[in-house]
Amino acid sequence: MRFVGTHMTRYAYTMPVFLDPHTIRLRPRSDPRQKVIEFSIDIAPYPDGFTEGIDAWGNDVMWAWFSQTHEALEITTRFVVETDHENPFDFITPSPDAEGLSPSYNEDEREALAPYLLSHQQESTVRALADEAARAVDGAIVAFPGELARLIHDRCEMVYRPVGGPLPAAETLLTGRGSCRDLTVLFMEACRSIGVASQFVSGYVAQRPVGEDPELHAWAGVYIPGGGWRAYDPSLGLAVSDGHVKLAAAARPAGAAPIDGAYRSGGAQSTLFSRIWLDVT
Repeated sequence: MRFVGTHMTRYAYTMPVFLDPHTIRLRPRSDPRQKVIEFSIDIAPYPDGFTEGIDAWGNDVMWAWFSQTHEALEITTRFVVETDHENPFDFITPSPDAEGLSPSYNEDEREALAPYLLSHQQESTVRALADEAARAVDGAIVAFPGELARLIHDRCEMVYRPVGGPLPAAETLLTGRGSCRDLTVLFMEACRSIGVASQFVSGYVAQRPVGEDPELHAWAGVYIPGGGWRAYDPSLGLAVSDGHVKLAAAARPAGAAPIDGAYRSGGAQSTLFSRIWLDVT
């Protein structure tokens, strides 16, 4: 698929504020499954300085810093990305030991995956959901993430919740509803509860309800022996192929935030406005 998009984010303040350094993760990642054809970024006010690099999670980032005071901050990106991964199951596990749950990660993999295996919300109900998915696929690692995504999709209604961090996994499961980031955290915690490495991913998705404006989307990555990081979307209940564009991924949601920064002032309030224009062919 070919994604042509513009993403505008504007913070308006009730009085002039001093902007602390900001971390910006809005450049789509380049990897074997997606290729960045064009990318540009405009920042107003123009930063006094900036540098580009790779963060601890392997994301393309820009660090920008400012001086003086400002009444608004606006960041606009424009991009063209091509995705080419129609078959999400184009791999084999390297040995019979790697086919089951919990996965048989080798020593080097386990050290690198440690942050993605750490469960922050150990709950019996979440573990029970993971066990149910595992039983349904006879403990097969390749089939488990897809079954888990299907179960969450069938049992939890996705709702629009524009602000706020992800809810605890057990709360989302109990209420049976949550935003895409809530469902993703539930998926991640279920994976980690049985030793499957999982990550939080942010980006854009082609498949949205008719008439609904494009929004940032969240889904999960699962590390499978022989396949590496593979993506699953519990909001849609499926394995990700070429209908998603990845911006950033990390062990915790904060590490994949598109914009991370703060401001200082004597009591100013901020208002966030964001708009995404996306054409998919």
